[in-house]
Amino acid sequence: MCLALAWSQDPRDPRFEVFKGMVYQLPIDSLTRGYAPYIKDLSPYTSIEWTEIDQPWRPSDEPMPGIDLTQSFGIIFTSQMTIDVSGIYLFGLRSDDGAKVWVDDWVVLDNDDAYSFTGGQRPMSLVADSIFLEAGVHDFRMWYCQAYPDKMGVQFKSKFIRAEDPPVKIPPDPIVLFHESGKHQLQESHIAQLNQLSQVINIMGESLTIKITGYADEIGSENDNASLSVRRAAAVRDYLRDQLSGDIIMDIYGAGERSGELSANRKVVIEVSLNSAKAVVTQP
Repeated sequence: MCLALAWSQDPRDPRFEVFKGMVYQLPIDSLTRGYAPYIKDLSPYTSIEWTEIDQPWRPSDEPMPGIDLTQSFGIIFTSQMTIDVSGIYLFGLRSDDGAKVWVDDWVVLDNDDAYSFTGGQRPMSLVADSIFLEAGVHDFRMWYCQAYPDKMGVQFKSKFIRAEDPPVKIPPDPIVLFHESGKHQLQESHIAQLNQLSQVINIMGESLTIKITGYADEIGSENDNASLSVRRAAAVRDYLRDQLSGDIIMDIYGAGERSGELSANRKVVIEVSLNSAKAVVTQP
């Protein structure tokens, strides 16, 4: 079974170095959770090298090249992708079970949700999307999980669509995260906003400074509120550290308590600025 897309060859298509894969045996209780950072802390079972990721759907007792496991394993592939022409590129991914693709630490394809492991999806279901890429060498990473019998397979392809100049872009607008009284821990809504911000910052690839300022309301002592405002800012900084690639400066400030509407002062404000004097930068 091949990818159901028109993958005619073009000399401007992305070029990949060999796909180097680290293979991990996965705990049974982790199989429906998809990719998680803890996987890289496991000891590799073996390593493989493929010239392409094109393993058609097959019974799981027919092992993939270089792997003698038939279930409960995951692979993290890495490679370098060369783009000759700045423009729009199409990526396609089929998998049974879960899979995920990153380019320069930006998630571009995600077929790794819990539904992928329930048996409810079509065999080798397809996800595809197009993105803008600048000419140059980009980091490529891919996750594949073979959870349960009785089928497995994974296929990845990429395609040049059209040339396009990099759009002009500016740093993202300030983001405000509101907290409950006396709390500094990040909430689910905060995580979603920070993930979006992280993707934009990672794509920009510029030398940036992130200013994170925590605030508190007037409930409680002045000293406690000063400490709380710092903890709120630090929680944001610590989360962003794990999401951002590159050398990005993050400064945190505790502004302490502020008078006025209480709920409006239980917050963290995140501001992103350029370190250089460039007037034009790259915007996703």
